[in-house]
Amino acid sequence: MILSIDMKRYLIACFLSFSCLFVFPQDLKTTEINVVEGLDVSVPDAVKLNIKASFQDTSKLDKTQKYFFINKAFYSNFITRPLVAAKVKSKNKYDVNSTNIKLALGNYSYKYGDVSYNSKYKKSFSYGLRLTSTANKYKTTIPAEYDVSNKDQSLSLFTRSVLSKSIIGSSFNYDNIVAQHDFSNANGSDNKNTFTYSQLACFISSRSSENQRTSHKTTFSFSDFNSQTENHIVLSSDISSTINSTPYNLFVEFNNYLNYNNPNDVMHVLQREKLDVKIIDITPNFHVNKFGFDIDFGFNLGIENNNSENTADIFPLLNIRKELVKNVLNISFGIDRYDDRNTLASLSRENPYIHSLGLNSSVNEIIDSSHTLETTDIYELYFNLDNKLSDDEFLSFDIAYGKVSKLHYFDLTHYMDYNRFSVDYIDVWQLKINSNYNRKLNNLLSLNLDVDYFYWNKVVPHKADLHASLSFPVSVRDKIECTPSFEYIGKRKATQMTGLFIEPPERETIELDEQFLLNFSVNYNYSKKFGFYFNLNNILNSQKELWLGYQQLGMNLNFGLNFLF
Repeated sequence: MILSIDMKRYLIACFLSFSCLFVFPQDLKTTEINVVEGLDVSVPDAVKLNIKASFQDTSKLDKTQKYFFINKAFYSNFITRPLVAAKVKSKNKYDVNSTNIKLALGNYSYKYGDVSYNSKYKKSFSYGLRLTSTANKYKTTIPAEYDVSNKDQSLSLFTRSVLSKSIIGSSFNYDNIVAQHDFSNANGSDNKNTFTYSQLACFISSRSSENQRTSHKTTFSFSDFNSQTENHIVLSSDISSTINSTPYNLFVEFNNYLNYNNPNDVMHVLQREKLDVKIIDITPNFHVNKFGFDIDFGFNLGIENNNSENTADIFPLLNIRKELVKNVLNISFGIDRYDDRNTLASLSRENPYIHSLGLNSSVNEIIDSSHTLETTDIYELYFNLDNKLSDDEFLSFDIAYGKVSKLHYFDLTHYMDYNRFSVDYIDVWQLKINSNYNRKLNNLLSLNLDVDYFYWNKVVPHKADLHASLSFPVSVRDKIECTPSFEYIGKRKATQMTGLFIEPPERETIELDEQFLLNFSVNYNYSKKFGFYFNLNNILNSQKELWLGYQQLGMNLNFGLNFLF
C-alpha cells in the first residue's frame, strides 16, 4: 500500500508530538550577588631588617679540606681486554738537531774536538755516536822543570729499540789516554803511560704495564783494558714484583775479573800471576708501610772466589723513608753495605801516573812487578734530608758513618828509575758528609754550592778531607750564559820512601798544600744553529801539586765554536 503525501505529513506530526512528552525543562535557581562599596586598596611600607651593614673577611677563614687515601692495591684473577689508548699524531715532526760539532783552541797547545750525531726521532729505534779528542802540553816548575803532555781520545756508540713488551739497548765505548811526564823517569825515557779501555754492553728491560706485576732489567757487559791485560765480565738482573699487595725486589750480579791473560804476550804472562776473581752479589728486599713510614727490609750476600779461595759475607740492609711535609721535606735513614773492586782500569783512570810495569809495551817488561788488586767493602749508617725551601730553593744533606775495609790509596814509589805510584790499602772508620744547596736568586742569577767532608781515624795519603765548589750562573734571555766558579781542595797527606834500602822500607809523611781554583766561562748562543764559548781556568794561577811530584797546570784559556745542524 502506498501512502499519500498527506498521510506522511500526518504521521510525522504525530511522532513529534509524542516525543515532546519525554523532554524535561532546566531548573535554574536564583543567584544572590552582594556588592561591597568603599573598597580601599593600599601597599604596606617597607621595614629594614638590619639598619647597620656588617662585613666579614672570608679570606681568613680556614678552607682546608682533609683527604685520607688508602694505599692498597687490589688484584683479581678476572681478565678483561685492555683498552687501547687513542693515538694522537702531531702534524709536524720534531725539529731536533741531529749533529753537533765543537772545536776549541787555547794556550799550552790546547786542542779540543767533539763530534756527535743522533738519529732523528723515531718511536721504535734510535742510535747515535760521539767522537772526542783533547790534548795539551806545558812545563812545570815544581820540583823542577819537566815537560808534560796529555791526550785523551774516545769513541761512543749506542742503539735503543722499543718493542711492544720490552726495550733493548746496546753500547760500545773506547777510550785512549796518554799521560807523559818527565818526572816519572829519571833518565828521561819510558816517561809515557798509555792506557786503552773498551767496553761492549747490552741490556733488555720489560716495559711497565698495569696488568704486569713483574718487571726486570738485565744487563751484560764485557770490558778490556790494554789488550787483555785485564778483562771484566758483568751479568746482572734487577727483578721487581708485587705479591699480595707487597712489593718485592731481587738484584743479582755476577762479576768476573781476569788479569794478565794475554796468551800472545809470553814475557808478560811468565812474570806475573794470573788472576781470576769471581764475585756474586745477591740482594733481596721487600717494602712495607708502617706508622706512616716507607720501610725497605733486605740483606746483601756477597760471595768471592779469588783463585780458588772462597769468602762469603752477609749483611742486613734497611732503608726507612718519611715525607714529613708533602712535596717539601723528606728524610731517610738506615744501614747499607756495598763493595767496589779496585781494577787496573779504575786505578789508572783515577791516577794516570801509576806504575805501568806489565801494562805498557814501552816499559821494560822483564821486571817482575804488578799492582795488588783488592775489593773495598763499606758498611755504614746513613741519614739523608731533602728540603724544598721554596719554589726556587733546594737543600740536600747526607751524612754516613761506618767501617771501610781495604780503602785504596796511592804512594809515590821509586822503583829502578821510575818515580810513579803504587797502590796500597788500609782499614779505616769513615765519616762522610755531603751538602748541596741550589737557589735561583732572580731571573738572571743562580747559586750552586756543593760541599764534601771526610774524616778518617787514620792518615789516608792523597785524599783531601774537605772539597767544596761554588758557582753563580748568569743567564740573559737564553742567549748569554756566564758562570764564575770557585773550587777548594783541602790539605792532603802524602808518603814516600826515604831512600834507605831496608826491609820494611822507611817512609816519610809530606803535607800537600791546599788549593784555591777560580774559573770563569762564557757561552753565547748567536742562533739556534751557531754559538761560541770562552773558558778561563785557574785564574789565580795555582801551581800546587795534584800528586806528589806532579804539578798542576797554571792559568789557561781556550776559545771554541759550537755548530748544530
